[in-house]
Amino acid sequence: MKKIQLLLAFCGFSILAWGQQYFTVQAGMFLNAKSEDFDGVRDLGFVYAEVSNDNVYRVFVGGYEKLAEADKVTATLRQRGYGNAQTMEIRLSEGRNLPVIQLATRDAGKVIEWEEMEKAGALYGVAVGDDVKISTAPYADINAAKRDLSRIQQLGFKDAFVKNVNSAILFVITPFETGIKKGLFPLVLDKQPPKRTAQQQQQPSQRVTPVDVPRTYEETGLAVKSPYPQQTQQAKSAVVQKKSQPAIRANIKRRSALELQKILNAEGVYTGSVDGLYGAGTAKAYEAVKLSNRELRKYLLLAQHGETGVNDRLQQAIDNLVTDPSAVLVLESSSTPIAKAYRAYMLFTQLGADNEVNRLMNAALKETYGNRPFKTQPPFDYRSTYAYQDLDQLILHLYYVHSSPGMTYSAPCWMNDRHPREAGKAATAAAAFPAGEFQLKACDPLSQWEEIQTMLVIAADMQSGNKAEAAKTAAAAQRSRLLTTTYSPSKDEQRQAESWNQQVWDGLNIWSAKDPMHQQMVTAFKVMYFQSQVRLEDYFIDRGFEAEEAKTLAIQMLQALVGVQLARFA
Repeated sequence: MKKIQLLLAFCGFSILAWGQQYFTVQAGMFLNAKSEDFDGVRDLGFVYAEVSNDNVYRVFVGGYEKLAEADKVTATLRQRGYGNAQTMEIRLSEGRNLPVIQLATRDAGKVIEWEEMEKAGALYGVAVGDDVKISTAPYADINAAKRDLSRIQQLGFKDAFVKNVNSAILFVITPFETGIKKGLFPLVLDKQPPKRTAQQQQQPSQRVTPVDVPRTYEETGLAVKSPYPQQTQQAKSAVVQKKSQPAIRANIKRRSALELQKILNAEGVYTGSVDGLYGAGTAKAYEAVKLSNRELRKYLLLAQHGETGVNDRLQQAIDNLVTDPSAVLVLESSSTPIAKAYRAYMLFTQLGADNEVNRLMNAALKETYGNRPFKTQPPFDYRSTYAYQDLDQLILHLYYVHSSPGMTYSAPCWMNDRHPREAGKAATAAAAFPAGEFQLKACDPLSQWEEIQTMLVIAADMQSGNKAEAAKTAAAAQRSRLLTTTYSPSKDEQRQAESWNQQVWDGLNIWSAKDPMHQQMVTAFKVMYFQSQVRLEDYFIDRGFEAEEAKTLAIQMLQALVGVQLARFA
């Protein structure tokens, strides 16, 4: 049996820091950014980006051991028109060490032979001053990397060597970094695996079935091959990314920070000036109240582990499969059908069509659907044995495992990001199964913020009854629009946002006064609501909006997030 540890190459990894501190410079956040947009700053350091699901690019320049070096680049960027440029420290303690093979070090301001580099496989980089260190494939251990070193050197990388890396400062090299528009780094292997028939892949004791069977079929027990041609998908970041939360500005006086300071003061954790400036004292008090307030601790725990209680180690492994190397080991240690299905997916993305892929996915389907009565038959024959030749069929069946009755595990956001066509079709098919329970994780960057996750859990507890789907749909649409908007809010929108905000808090304060339990819940909600508002304001300021505009947009986003749940208070 193939060692699934080899698939750590699919997961994130990092280059070992060469100092105790590491800084980079965020040039800003840009919608639909293109590589050539930043040609004018490449002389300052290597330009790379993180891309969110709403197609917002957080663009960074260089990597520096000394704060003064980073600040100098920040000042230069501002002089060149990047008014929101800011120095950021990356916490090396949040990374982990894994072995890689470093191919080369290149000057960030000069032409780099990316096509040649790509022969070694998926590429990863770390910015070091004016240079970029380019590496490939993390390995299960140092010995595995050493064994592969000769192959890499035979490709022409004579100076390649094995080293450990720290995931906190590593990024994937994508077409944004290279400036090459064609996809350089496919998720599946560059060299297609040898074509093997289903007969060749099946063990002698298993049924032998042809592969050229159409998708529409009766319950014949035949293997089914998707009619869609195999697609090579562009791999996005597979490393531990810097947190997507924007940094909070301490030099802006704002109402949201003032309200947060009031509640922190009332909780006895803040003794500073209630002045609306979110400084170090406010930040420290916010961290303190998360420990001292029992109600808040409860909701933080619920948010961390999921409202339904199913966000256990396996769900977290699925969610973090492309960012956390240890997630692979969690899958390997589990014998559940969903773990087998994701192991099959990972094997396929690395090795292509393979008998072990077939064994794992067929086992997942049979264990999920076998020996179970159905009023409505599943949309596929779970008694068949399948030979998987492309991602269409594989992801479709992966989502059928997710949609099985009683399933508590949600499909991850990154699947749609990496395979939009296949995942989109599969989600539609899975959701159409009447008896199924297909769930997809919330996939925008805000859903990863601790304060917003916790705020949503508290709001759900305050919700009265089930709200109409139309209201939920409208809120989701507003949320998506605000994430990518480039338009300043109008005066009417500003008044409407302020009015909603005031009405909600009037209603919540009245409700809070009626019952001590209500008061505890509202206190916890206030902390997370105003902390979220502060963070959202900085999110929109990072996007180029003025502080007053960001205030309105933040309230609009809060309404889109919790307006449905709090409708009875407004």
